[in-house]
Amino acid sequence: MLQRLIAATACMPPRLSADPSATTGPDPIPFRFVLTRSTLGDIGHHDAVAAVKAWVSALVQDFPLPVKVEVFILPDAHEIPALIADEKLEGVTVSAEDYLSLGMQPQHIYVLHRNGSPRIRYLLLAREDSGSTLEGTLRKGGISMPRSAVTALASAWFQGLCRETGIEGALPAIRFAEVSNASKAILRVYFRQAEACLTSESALAIAREMNPQLGGALKVLAASPEIIPSAFFLRDGVRRDLREEIEKKFFSPAAPSRMKQVLTVFQGDLIARVPKTEWDATLDVLRQWKGVAAAPGRESTAALVAGAVASQDAVPVASPTPKVSP
Repeated sequence: MLQRLIAATACMPPRLSADPSATTGPDPIPFRFVLTRSTLGDIGHHDAVAAVKAWVSALVQDFPLPVKVEVFILPDAHEIPALIADEKLEGVTVSAEDYLSLGMQPQHIYVLHRNGSPRIRYLLLAREDSGSTLEGTLRKGGISMPRSAVTALASAWFQGLCRETGIEGALPAIRFAEVSNASKAILRVYFRQAEACLTSESALAIAREMNPQLGGALKVLAASPEIIPSAFFLRDGVRRDLREEIEKKFFSPAAPSRMKQVLTVFQGDLIARVPKTEWDATLDVLRQWKGVAAAPGRESTAALVAGAVASQDAVPVASPTPKVSP
């Protein structure tokens, strides 16, 4: 099974004995980390493997026993449960969508924080002078969507949005165009190359900072609840002392520079453990988007259609708000 994966291996230096005739030390402890392709977006596979390999190696370099680090990329997530059951991986990164479909229940969840938060909010943007309703705007032309790990769940949100606002019938007529990054998706709308785009709140803030004229030209047609798009976890059977060593390094101010490579490649600020209840809230929202029964009391997608987003006060919001079917 693992032979079909893209692999890179890093082995920690062996403990050398002063006596050449002495036997070698204990066999290295395996630490196999799996990335799923859905969490990479436009990040190159070799860049992702090299960054994660350097990061995990830095986390375990002071462990008293030798550790052999391997990093794999899976084309999809369906093999993960079998790899966990056979104890053939120690750590894995998955999208919330993959996690939900696999039904996994790890004890601890670790999340990459961006702009100081593990959560993101999706936006559907259009030009200010586009149609006054969500359906009218979408029927006019195509939608641009960036190919990134951050927007991995944007499509699921958009489909749930159309269903909850009663315009699901318009979906077949909508043309989607995938672009390499959020800036290109937003600029395609600004230059009338697309009628709307799916992006994140933080991406819009960056685009507006670089191009102030965007603020008066674009409007928010809809905004999603805040969600956590992906996370990683360790297999429950990973030895406790190794897990503790890894968690200790997450917050070390003296972390070696090669640990920062993974944050640069994946565009994050830090990696930290989050309460499982916070991850469960994302899964409930995702179930709503997919039309699966969710826990009562959760914020609905439709409730945020053309809703006010605090940080978007300078961006006009589409009006009137599409009616939501009861």
